[in-house]
Amino acid sequence: MHKLRNDPAPASGFTASSARYVLAKEGCQFRRNSWTASIAPKYHHPPISGGDHKALTKEIAKARVMTGIFAERSADKRREGEALIREADNLACQSWNERMWSDGGPIDPSPTVDQAINGG
Repeated sequence: MHKLRNDPAPASGFTASSARYVLAKEGCQFRRNSWTASIAPKYHHPPISGGDHKALTKEIAKARVMTGIFAERSADKRREGEALIREADNLACQSWNERMWSDGGPIDPSPTVDQAINGG
Protein backbone atom coordinates (compact mmCIF):
# COMPACT_ATOMS: atom_id res chain seq x y z
CA MET A 1 0.00 0.00 0.00
CA HIS A 2 1.17 3.49 -0.79
CA LYS A 3 1.47 6.12 1.84
CA LEU A 4 0.84 9.82 1.34
CA ARG A 5 4.08 11.69 2.19
CA ASN A 6 5.19 10.21 5.49
CA ASP A 7 1.62 9.95 6.72
CA PRO A 8 1.16 6.95 9.02
CA ALA A 9 -2.33 6.29 7.56
CA PRO A 10 -2.41 3.99 4.50
CA ALA A 11 -3.75 5.31 1.20
CA SER A 12 -6.63 2.82 1.23
CA GLY A 13 -8.20 4.67 4.18
CA PHE A 14 -7.96 7.97 2.29
CA THR A 15 -10.82 10.35 3.05
CA ALA A 16 -11.40 14.05 2.63
CA SER A 17 -10.57 14.70 6.27
CA SER A 18 -7.31 12.76 6.03
CA ALA A 19 -6.44 14.71 2.89
CA ARG A 20 -7.05 17.97 4.74
CA TYR A 21 -4.87 16.75 7.60
CA VAL A 22 -2.00 15.78 5.31
CA LEU A 23 -2.20 18.93 3.19
CA ALA A 24 -2.46 21.11 6.27
CA LYS A 25 0.72 19.46 7.57
CA GLU A 26 2.45 20.45 4.33
CA GLY A 27 1.45 24.11 4.56
CA CYS A 28 -1.61 24.20 2.31
CA GLN A 29 -4.88 25.84 3.24
CA PHE A 30 -8.42 24.85 2.29
CA ARG A 31 -10.54 27.70 0.92
CA ARG A 32 -14.02 27.14 -0.50
CA ASN A 33 -13.63 23.78 -2.22
CA SER A 34 -10.10 24.40 -3.43
CA TRP A 35 -6.64 23.99 -2.00
CA THR A 36 -4.20 26.85 -2.10
CA ALA A 37 -0.59 26.32 -1.28
CA SER A 38 1.00 28.88 0.97
CA ILE A 39 4.47 28.14 -0.35
CA ALA A 40 6.46 30.19 -2.84
CA PRO A 41 6.45 29.24 -6.52
CA LYS A 42 9.33 27.07 -7.69
CA TYR A 43 10.54 29.43 -10.42
CA HIS A 44 11.17 33.15 -10.06
CA HIS A 45 11.63 35.14 -13.24
CA PRO A 46 14.83 37.21 -13.29
CA PRO A 47 14.42 40.97 -13.61
CA ILE A 48 14.34 42.22 -17.19
CA SER A 49 16.97 44.69 -18.44
CA GLY A 50 15.96 48.13 -19.71
CA GLY A 51 16.00 47.27 -23.42
CA ASP A 52 14.21 43.96 -22.91
CA HIS A 53 11.62 45.60 -20.66
CA LYS A 54 10.99 48.25 -23.33
CA ALA A 55 10.56 45.59 -26.02
CA LEU A 56 8.25 43.53 -23.79
CA THR A 57 6.13 46.61 -23.02
CA LYS A 58 5.90 47.35 -26.75
CA GLU A 59 4.85 43.76 -27.57
CA ILE A 60 2.23 43.77 -24.80
CA ALA A 61 0.80 47.04 -26.15
CA LYS A 62 0.63 45.55 -29.68
CA ALA A 63 -1.05 42.43 -28.32
CA ARG A 64 -3.69 44.53 -26.55
CA VAL A 65 -4.41 46.46 -29.76
CA MET A 66 -4.65 43.21 -31.74
CA THR A 67 -7.03 41.80 -29.12
CA GLY A 68 -9.40 44.71 -29.77
CA ILE A 69 -9.10 44.31 -33.54
CA PHE A 70 -9.77 40.56 -33.38
CA ALA A 71 -12.77 41.06 -31.07
CA GLU A 72 -14.20 43.66 -33.44
CA ARG A 73 -13.70 41.41 -36.49
CA SER A 74 -15.25 38.50 -34.62
CA ALA A 75 -18.35 40.56 -33.81
CA ASP A 76 -18.61 41.68 -37.46
CA LYS A 77 -18.32 38.12 -38.77
CA ARG A 78 -20.89 36.92 -36.24
CA ARG A 79 -23.34 39.63 -37.38
CA GLU A 80 -22.74 38.69 -41.02
CA GLY A 81 -23.23 35.01 -40.20
CA GLU A 82 -26.47 35.68 -38.34
CA ALA A 83 -27.76 37.71 -41.31
CA LEU A 84 -26.90 34.83 -43.66
CA ILE A 85 -28.66 32.32 -41.40
CA ARG A 86 -31.76 34.55 -41.31
CA GLU A 87 -31.70 34.74 -45.11
CA ALA A 88 -31.30 30.94 -45.40
CA ASP A 89 -34.22 30.37 -43.01
CA ASN A 90 -36.36 32.80 -44.99
CA LEU A 91 -35.52 31.03 -48.26
CA ALA A 92 -36.28 27.63 -46.72
CA CYS A 93 -39.72 28.84 -45.65
CA GLN A 94 -40.43 30.37 -49.07
CA SER A 95 -39.32 27.17 -50.79
CA TRP A 96 -41.59 25.09 -48.56
CA ASN A 97 -44.54 27.43 -49.25
CA GLU A 98 -43.99 27.15 -53.01
CA ARG A 99 -43.76 23.35 -52.83
CA MET A 100 -46.98 23.22 -50.80
CA TRP A 101 -48.75 25.43 -53.35
CA SER A 102 -47.44 23.54 -56.39
CA ASP A 103 -48.02 20.01 -54.97
CA GLY A 104 -51.34 20.86 -53.34
CA GLY A 105 -50.75 19.65 -49.79
CA PRO A 106 -48.44 19.49 -46.81
CA ILE A 107 -44.85 18.58 -47.67
CA ASP A 108 -42.43 17.02 -45.24
CA PRO A 109 -39.95 18.00 -44.00
CA SER A 110 -41.19 21.46 -43.23
CA PRO A 111 -39.06 24.22 -41.74
CA THR A 112 -39.06 24.34 -37.96
CA VAL A 113 -40.92 27.00 -36.04
CA ASP A 114 -37.61 28.53 -35.02
CA GLN A 115 -36.56 28.78 -38.66
CA ALA A 116 -39.88 30.41 -39.58
CA ILE A 117 -39.58 32.98 -36.78
CA ASN A 118 -35.91 33.64 -37.53
CA GLY A 119 -36.59 33.99 -41.26
CA GLY A 120 -39.27 36.60 -40.68
